[in-house]
Amino acid sequence: MTDLVVYGAKGGKGGGDEARTPREAPNTLRSTSKARIIDVLGEGPIVGLTNGLKSIYLDETPLQDEGGDFNFQGVTVHTRTGEPDQSHIAGFPAVETANDVSTEVTKATPVVRTVTNPEADAARVTVQVQALSYQNVENGDLLPTEVAVAVDVRPNGGSWSEKRYDIIKGKTTSHYQRSYRVPLTGDGPWDIRMRRVTPDNGSATLRNATYWATYTEIIDAKLQYPDTALVGLEVDAQDFGSQIPSRSYDVKGLIVRVPTNYNPETREYTGLWNGSFKLAWTDNPAWCFLDLATSERYGAGLENVDKWGLYQIAQYCDELIPDGFGGQEPRFTFNTVLSSREEAIKALDTLATAFRGMTYWGANTVMATADMPADPVKLVSPANVVDGEFEYSGTALKARHSVALVSWNDPGDNYRLQVEVVEDADAVQQFGWKQIDVTAVGCTSRGQAHRLGKWMLYSERAETETITYQASVDHADLRPGDIIAVNDPTTAGARLSGRIVRPGLSALVLDQVPEQVSGSDWYLDVLLPTGGIERRQVDRFAGDHVELVSPLSAEPIRGAIWMLSSQDVEPRKFRVLSVAEQETAIYQITAVEHDPTKYDRVEQGLNLPDEDYTLIPTGPVAAPYSITVEASKYLAGGTEHQKITVSWTPSDDARVVRYIAEVQGPNDVSWGEAFTGPGTSFDILDAEPGEWQIRVRGITGTGSASPWAYRTTNVAGLLQPTPPDSVDIRTGTFEITLIPNGLYPGQMWEFWRSNVALDTGLIESNAVRVGVAPTLTDTDLEPDTTYYYYVRGTNAYGVSSWYPVQATTENDPDKIMSVISGQIKTDGSVHGPEPEHRRAQLQLCAERDWRRSSGGLWHGLRRRSGRLRLRCAGGPVLHRPAR
Repeated sequence: MTDLVVYGAKGGKGGGDEARTPREAPNTLRSTSKARIIDVLGEGPIVGLTNGLKSIYLDETPLQDEGGDFNFQGVTVHTRTGEPDQSHIAGFPAVETANDVSTEVTKATPVVRTVTNPEADAARVTVQVQALSYQNVENGDLLPTEVAVAVDVRPNGGSWSEKRYDIIKGKTTSHYQRSYRVPLTGDGPWDIRMRRVTPDNGSATLRNATYWATYTEIIDAKLQYPDTALVGLEVDAQDFGSQIPSRSYDVKGLIVRVPTNYNPETREYTGLWNGSFKLAWTDNPAWCFLDLATSERYGAGLENVDKWGLYQIAQYCDELIPDGFGGQEPRFTFNTVLSSREEAIKALDTLATAFRGMTYWGANTVMATADMPADPVKLVSPANVVDGEFEYSGTALKARHSVALVSWNDPGDNYRLQVEVVEDADAVQQFGWKQIDVTAVGCTSRGQAHRLGKWMLYSERAETETITYQASVDHADLRPGDIIAVNDPTTAGARLSGRIVRPGLSALVLDQVPEQVSGSDWYLDVLLPTGGIERRQVDRFAGDHVELVSPLSAEPIRGAIWMLSSQDVEPRKFRVLSVAEQETAIYQITAVEHDPTKYDRVEQGLNLPDEDYTLIPTGPVAAPYSITVEASKYLAGGTEHQKITVSWTPSDDARVVRYIAEVQGPNDVSWGEAFTGPGTSFDILDAEPGEWQIRVRGITGTGSASPWAYRTTNVAGLLQPTPPDSVDIRTGTFEITLIPNGLYPGQMWEFWRSNVALDTGLIESNAVRVGVAPTLTDTDLEPDTTYYYYVRGTNAYGVSSWYPVQATTENDPDKIMSVISGQIKTDGSVHGPEPEHRRAQLQLCAERDWRRSSGGLWHGLRRRSGRLRLRCAGGPVLHRPAR
């Protein structure tokens, strides 16, 4: 009999066995491996974790939360602070360095990695399967299976040898890892090869993909790691799968030397410092700088470092200022890890940027300086500078920026790098968007990063000028970072410095008191024998004598430098960059412009007025004015020629040192330069007649120009007269005076008069030619009458065109009465003095007629044949010779 096996579903209504449910075998593979990790935090000794286990972050998650609960289980922590004699960490018998591989291994493609550490004794190779199972296609059961792997090692110059062969049997539906310790023999480096022995399978029912997860280099030893701060971690693979977690730690770093009178927690300095130190933790960059400069183990190992200068810088760093968010914070802090080898001077310079400083070598000592407020240490003037000469240079516009992108580490975001954008609105408007990328070294404060950006942008915009000069041994003591006060007469507009001729405490004699000073609004700076500078208010000046309101603390020496200042003008401040000996006893000093108000601008956000460094006016340059043009003749080669002399009134602006004049002649189509120099006049030879346009402007010592001053004039040939440019008129009751104004002095004018206005062609036939003269006074005119005059230039070579002008005589009764009260002649004869009653009658007659007349006194007066005729009502007609 043959059994019939039926696969699939049963049909019909007959009965039979129930359908079988597939079964899954239990998981038999579980990863139980632990990762042992030692992380070096840095040089020791350090303070350690800032907040215990809450300061350890695995995959950016704190090991312990704020409530004290653990976010991860099975984690063991060992810490060492970096003491010289610290104990080794138990359970860490070897030095292990883990390396990630995370690569699939197939039979066709083995995976090879190289161990390069020559000190390695062994390697721990970790293999991983994503899942390991087989599904029976007949009944659907999920069953265990197996996969075979092998590990081979090849030393340097050798051949491959199999070190481990293993078969992983069982079932798992999740990741499973197994580690093998492989000894490394022979000479390194060693190549390690992971092979899959089981054939590759592409079936969907078989899951046995094999991966090489990690390998760990092992140095077998019990190490103390003296002077090294470290953390040892043991973590269970069940919590992190195939990946070793990333680690980060929040620690208080190196314990360094700080002054004995300093409290790092409160940032307070008590009393005077005697120069001794104690050990403490601090994030003050000045004391971190000292530690890096003097440490023989990890620093520069320098013996001579200027600790007194660092003491001043440290106090400046610890001052509390607004943080920009309503609170206060120290001005500068330093929190970072120096993890790479650098040259000593480069590393120190980098650290010094944390307090806006720089490093230099001087007097066999490493010196640090910072950009912070300071008083001038030297008065500099032409009196103590070689040849009295200063050389200036400025930064290029392309070197100035309007936006700073400052990189800093944000503690609120696991100390990730953040970028603070700082804009200078005025610079953006002036230069456009020109950004500079800046790294704030050791900065973990957004406020500090923002202040750094503001400081850089303001310094680029306001401190653009560099000065260079040479001086003698009295400048040899200058150091980079020192502030000097400079009075340069060419920029200050006056000589406000010099040397003392006769010293004193309250009264001194200077070599020369500037003419620009007077009164008591001035202050005198004097260099004392101690090297310090003292300022005293001036009581009064008397010639070159100066009396002070209060005496100096010490009498200056003869020849000491003095300098004057006031509310209107201060000496310019510069910060020394370098001092170099050029030749014996001659030193070249280079300094950059210094604005002492920038600190309050940057830190307090104050909008302060700029200091005045000059008496020279600021703003637009004033133009010259009153351009005059005069034509004249000159002999050249026995022939007369014509020239034009142009002159002008100098500009009132003291900054103007020269002038540029341009002209455009009658036949010119563009302006041409005719003069440049400090003078105020020039000649144009062989000037052609016609219209000339002239313009003049002033130029300052820095090249700035004033607006143009213009003059347009008509120049005729000297052989032909020209009409007047204008005519001045003076009128009286009986006369009119005309004063023509022309181009040529002493020119003669021809005057014609008419009682009515005339066209040009009717003047000579209808007007009266009064005369030829430089000026005209036309007399014997009738009062209150309008006359029309026509004036033209005349000389031996012809006449000019007409210049018309009209004028009206006055109507002054007093002058008319004075005429009447003189001698009066009767009709047809001349008599002697009139009897008193007759003169009275005539006067009364005139007064009566004047009072009755709405037209004035001349109602009864008429001119006839050169006489004044008076007709009185009821009386004879009387005549008087006209004046």
